[in-house]
Amino acid sequence: MAEVYDMSTKDGAASVFSKFILEQGSLIPHLGEASWTGSGMVLFHRDQYYLKLYADPSPEHEVKPSPEELVGLSFVIDQAIKE
Repeated sequence: MAEVYDMSTKDGAASVFSKFILEQGSLIPHLGEASWTGSGMVLFHRDQYYLKLYADPSPEHEVKPSPEELVGLSFVIDQAIKE
């Protein structure tokens, strides 16, 4: 799943991002203006957008994306925002 939030300003998106990143996890170089992955999700922000990508928790979705697939999709979305 991908959740995309328009926070109106870059500072707004950065502020929300900073509240949700956790100590456990790691940064992802070259994704968004800042990015983090851990706990089965990817968080990043670009311009006024804050994004959260994670596996659909619904039980009917038995196949879950790998962490690498979530990161790959995040790069695709980031590129679309830049364009």
